[in-house]
Amino acid sequence: MRTVVAILLAAVSGYTFAADNSGDAAATRGHIVYDKFCAKCHGVNADGRGKDSWKYKPAPTNFHVAGSARPYMEDVTRKGGKGVGRSEDMPDWGDDLSAEQLQDVVSYIMSVRDKH
Repeated sequence: MRTVVAILLAAVSGYTFAADNSGDAAATRGHIVYDKFCAKCHGVNADGRGKDSWKYKPAPTNFHVAGSARPYMEDVTRKGGKGVGRSEDMPDWGDDLSAEQLQDVVSYIMSVRDKH
């Protein structure tokens, strides 16, 4: 059912993505969330070079080389940079994302790092 919802969300929102051959449905759903909420700063390739990245010092994280553990990634996504003592430019997404969306987007970010 969740896969169907992710596909419908992608179809309705106009997002397209390649089939996730790894079988990791959470990362596939997370890619949709990432594209909507994260890509403009962190880049469509998760390399920290989004169209708005030039505005921020320090620059947004390049997830291909980020070595942070999953719990930290979840915290900074939920609480924002200020909430974890980092850049105030990183917004908190805790009120905008469901618990599942938050887990999914972190799964996507972790999958990008794992492929580097």
